[in-house]
Amino acid sequence: MLHILSIALGGALGALGRYGLTLLSHSITGFSGLGTFVANIVGSFLMGMGWMLLHHINVSTTTKLFLMTGCLGAFTTFSTFNLEILQLVSAGKIKLGISYLLMSIVGGLSAVALGALIAKSFLR
Repeated sequence: MLHILSIALGGALGALGRYGLTLLSHSITGFSGLGTFVANIVGSFLMGMGWMLLHHINVSTTTKLFLMTGCLGAFTTFSTFNLEILQLVSAGKIKLGISYLLMSIVGGLSAVALGALIAKSFLR
């Protein structure tokens, strides 16, 4: 139960951080996409640092779940996606890592387009 609560609390903080970054980005540039971009890049950087540091220092599983799955996972799922690819490549599963990368991008873009197309058909 403690693990679930730590993920939930971290997730709330990460989501609020992302929302705040999007608001700030929009107020400065008029483009909220910049906030998403910054969250994805910063979140990926922090995910990489966290993965290495938390692997080598003695912290509880609850703390790791709070920081990595909760905070960073909610701040940007892009960071988790990138970490999973890095872990596959680091484990020598290069073809699987590249396949995962390409299928995720093509599949994600296709799913967004299909979802928008289907939703548009309901609006006619």
